Amino acid sequence: MVGLLYCSKNKILDVAMRFLFSIAALITLISCKFMEPNPPAIVDPSIKYEISSIISDDYKIIMNYIYTDVSPERRAGGLIIYLHGVNRTEYDWVMIGGPGVEYYKLLKSNKDIKGCPVVSVSFGGTSFIAEGAGYPYKNGLETFLIKKAVPQLKKKYGVDGDVYLIGNDISGLNVLSLSLKNPDVFKAVLSFSPALVAVRPSDPGFESHCKDMGFSVFDIYRFKFIMSDLFEMDRFWKDYSPFELIKRRKEDPFLIVGVNSVRQGVIRWDTEAFVAAMNGAGVPNVEIKAKTDIELYQSGVSELVKFVNKK
Repeated sequence: MVGLLYCSKNKILDVAMRFLFSIAALITLISCKFMEPNPPAIVDPSIKYEISSIISDDYKIIMNYIYTDVSPERRAGGLIIYLHGVNRTEYDWVMIGGPGVEYYKLLKSNKDIKGCPVVSVSFGGTSFIAEGAGYPYKNGLETFLIKKAVPQLKKKYGVDGDVYLIGNDISGLNVLSLSLKNPDVFKAVLSFSPALVAVRPSDPGFESHCKDMGFSVFDIYRFKFIMSDLFEMDRFWKDYSPFELIKRRKEDPFLIVGVNSVRQGVIRWDTEAFVAAMNGAGVPNVEIKAKTDIELYQSGVSELVKFVNKK
């Protein structure tokens, strides 16, 4: 009887917590949606950009983006696509203290190197790209990005050459997954502080693993809720977990993975385990450890620009 009451209590708590997190997620999505049309006050005024969007043929997906370019004589072949982190928008790329500022500082300080135009995209608060993903994530984002958005962007802005990805936080996970799944499309990736977890949410050891990573009890439950939604089926885990994809990739993209080691001391994502997996599988990569976000962005964009200029 005690065991039954305990199980019932846990089930009620689980349902209640999932309901609360669903409301919180909905509020976040709505707020992000209304935030998108207006640039934040902390956009760096030195970066010139244009605003546009691409809509899917069935009108179910809207990709808002900002486009920043380099002068024609400084253009390298290729296009960079930037995916922002949770609770951010496409303006993340041009914000003061953001990665875009460091990218253009690097190009300005070194006249001998070339850069690529950058498209910073947002899908209305959606932070996970997976085919068949349920609510609150949009279905078909991967196909839309590869089959429609990339060709349309390259044609519109007269870009030839390869496509490179930069992602932050949950999108740091996204860009690793996209490149390992589609190395013929995305040749190199810069992943800032990717939300990497080596254990799937449905595994019995997931909660204890998160505790070892530095999560509080509340954060463990919240993170399990989020990750369970992202990887609700084993197919999603096999198709989108970088730890799984690295085992059966078709060819090797170039992966740059960077972390803020000070912040990493609080929440220890499984970055080291992934770096070990890359090295064990022979995937060409660069690991970056920095003490501040600015240092992380500087080192990261420097490595990506080096790779682009070798092409």
